[in-house]
Amino acid sequence: MGLLKLFKSTNQDTAYKWGLSLLEGKEANQLLLLGSDEGRNLLTLLETYPTAHVTCVESTSKDVTQKERYEIIQDNIADLSLPTKSNDLAFSFDSIYFWPDIDKCFREIYRVLVKNGSFVIINESDGKDLSGRSYQRLVQNMKVYTSDEIVKFFKKAGFKNIQTYHHETHPWITIIGQKG
Repeated sequence: MGLLKLFKSTNQDTAYKWGLSLLEGKEANQLLLLGSDEGRNLLTLLETYPTAHVTCVESTSKDVTQKERYEIIQDNIADLSLPTKSNDLAFSFDSIYFWPDIDKCFREIYRVLVKNGSFVIINESDGKDLSGRSYQRLVQNMKVYTSDEIVKFFKKAGFKNIQTYHHETHPWITIIGQKG
């Protein structure tokens, strides 16, 4: 079993459901998912938003697919081929750890969101926990970020109304930024 598989905790689904519960009542027709974790996060969004269409961006996908309610495309998050102002919500579930030019990625996500659209980051590591910091040293090209660092990325890209949530008993964080 690879190090990355070990990093993903048995509580991952619970962490993601906790983060998504913070959006309860937020309507969306077009969702952007940045990394699907082998389809698991795609299924979570399809269940959470039963009428929305999801575009899932994978950097190394061999399973490029299009179905009625979703499509999986291979693309570069730092230079998305998606139209400007085409998504209501964008999601990253534990994927920002691997984005090489993170400032550029945030700017691209900002570009493809509609006015008042939101970018939601749900991470199992708050960047301060021992597990996340340990894996950062072991997994090549992995970088865990603290909430404060992520908020700076949001602000630099132009996001407003940035909200930060930290789980009471786990190092899970959810950060939501809105396009102005």
